[in-house]
Amino acid sequence: MKNVMRGTMKTKFSVQDLRCPKCSGRLSTKYSSVVCLNCGKEFNFYDDILDLVGKTSPFLGEIPHSDMHCVLEIARAEGCAKALRYMFDRFPELAYYVLSPDRIDWIFHCLGGIEQGSCLDIGSGWGNLTFSLAKYFSKVWSMDLVSDKIEFQSIWKRQLEADNVRLLRANMTKLPFDNNRFDLVVANGILEWVGYFPSHISPTRIQLSFLREANRVLKNSGCLYLGVDNRIGLQFLFGGKDHSGLSFTSLMPRSLANIYTKLFANTSSIYDPEKLVPIRYSNYTYTLLGYLKLLRKAGFRNIKVFWVYPSYNSPKHSGPFEDLESFRSYLKHVDKFDGSSTRKKLVIKIAKYTPLKIMAVPFYFFFPNFLIFAYKNKISPNFESELLRYSGASKYFRKSGSKRQNYFLLDNFGKIVCIAKTQRYPQKFSTLVKEKELLKRFSGITSELTEIKGRPTLFVPFRGKPLNIYDITNNLKVIEWLTSFQQNTSKGALDIEALGRQIHNLLLFTDDLEVSNPTKSCIRKQLEQLIAITKSASIQTVASHGDLWYKNILINESGTLTILDWEHFKERDVPLFDILFFVITNAAKQGLSCFYENFLGRGKYSHMIDEILNTYCTRSKIPVELCIHFVPYTILRFLRRESPKHGSWKTGFPFFRKLLEVWAKLPMDYSWSFESHVSEM
Repeated sequence: MKNVMRGTMKTKFSVQDLRCPKCSGRLSTKYSSVVCLNCGKEFNFYDDILDLVGKTSPFLGEIPHSDMHCVLEIARAEGCAKALRYMFDRFPELAYYVLSPDRIDWIFHCLGGIEQGSCLDIGSGWGNLTFSLAKYFSKVWSMDLVSDKIEFQSIWKRQLEADNVRLLRANMTKLPFDNNRFDLVVANGILEWVGYFPSHISPTRIQLSFLREANRVLKNSGCLYLGVDNRIGLQFLFGGKDHSGLSFTSLMPRSLANIYTKLFANTSSIYDPEKLVPIRYSNYTYTLLGYLKLLRKAGFRNIKVFWVYPSYNSPKHSGPFEDLESFRSYLKHVDKFDGSSTRKKLVIKIAKYTPLKIMAVPFYFFFPNFLIFAYKNKISPNFESELLRYSGASKYFRKSGSKRQNYFLLDNFGKIVCIAKTQRYPQKFSTLVKEKELLKRFSGITSELTEIKGRPTLFVPFRGKPLNIYDITNNLKVIEWLTSFQQNTSKGALDIEALGRQIHNLLLFTDDLEVSNPTKSCIRKQLEQLIAITKSASIQTVASHGDLWYKNILINESGTLTILDWEHFKERDVPLFDILFFVITNAAKQGLSCFYENFLGRGKYSHMIDEILNTYCTRSKIPVELCIHFVPYTILRFLRRESPKHGSWKTGFPFFRKLLEVWAKLPMDYSWSFESHVSEM
């Protein structure tokens, strides 16, 4: 915190919750410091950070220390947005980890009565979870040992105006708080790091001491959340590196892992860019039974466990671990594995069709990650328990949306009967009221909007099954619905001047987009051509769904469609956006290379593109040649909508940015007759 230390200021928060980390005595504030009333130890404030460590600690981070210095310098001078852009240019894989709002979605498993209280985020890192928690709790303490990261949070906090966040640099092995202070303590991916530095004490003893400390600072009704790896999870059985940076160490006896780490751990550590060589194996993880034993020994009386996919750092999908049926239903109904490796797809396919009794053993022993909620005393009724009680459902699984949580409610046989939707952050009814009206207006669905534990929740009947994009009949049903929808919402001729202004704004957005210069040049040329072409075209203004992809479409046995998720609906729009978004997302379902092949006419979905667009254009009386010119326009509109703003990150953004790069590489020296593409196959 070198630069932060240049100036000090009077503390903006009370220290009445805090205790001296040395002797547990009460603290008192001075102008720019805090003093222990018992031992006299003095601790400094640096801006709005209270430093209870003082001495310099080793840097442990996801990027090299030199890059971290650059990030901080840019953040101080130009703000966090510019600093993060610098970092993501060099480490694009960190964008989701640092900014994505759905990383907080594990919280729905304990919501209900705890929010609006106080929360402690231990090992808060870049602050992603901290600033999300600040939207649920009246007071959030963010605690981390790494001074550079806590300083970055300080800058970010001021920009977000997150006044209910308190920043603390402290050691996690002895929590500097009074007893019974917090409603929720968060340790996401932290337990395995607790024993990293003290070399003379068993990591298990240190972890147990940490859990007892977490129990001590919780209120009687409080909850500890842990995001953890399974020691014998499939990812490690297949050779994945654990937190030591080595393969198979978590599977070994601890003594052997200790020797192996001393011999081979050096520059391979994924969390150790400064090349600190571990003197022992200390990143202990456990089996599920091991975690339960450790937590009970620490004094937690009730524990709930949830399966999660892809991981606890990306909790997009989850459900009760004791309910194997919910996981089976998830695999069958929510196909989110299009980008998975061949090995992972094979494991998932086997899991879908293996009898439950046989599947139970590998599921309970080898599932990769757990979300664990350990309660100091009894578990009070929460959002999920009230959701089940109100709906009469017996099982469920949860799926993250861009702004919402979707609960798939199941009957006793694992069949989905209803989807319950609620906003990620506390919000008024307005957006769900709109969703309810549009579902009735355009899908003929009567849904129910009510409050569950104070949260507006929309119950939507689940009718049909997910759309099969490789079935031509399914695709033509979508065209039939879309053309009817657009005819019924037609508003007359399209305002070409307004479209031109929109394209101009997309050109400006492209100039600022992190893509290659050849891509920018190609896309700019195509958009300029689009402006010229649309001046002579006859196009109608219609309403748009705004998010018409196969995940939002259900089809029943009679061929009737149910269109879900109307949060991006527009009353006035270009007709080609919905149809091209549908085609683009289908063509890219199997990845970027398949998108390229599909639009070259050599892919699995190529013949569908031909038939869909020709049928659509015939029914809509739009020249088919226009479609190809509107593809980059459609991709850019999605990118602009999903672009990082105000500290948020949408998961579709990086994929569509790559999609734009791929599109720019497609040869454009042909007239794009769709029939000719099919004949070439």
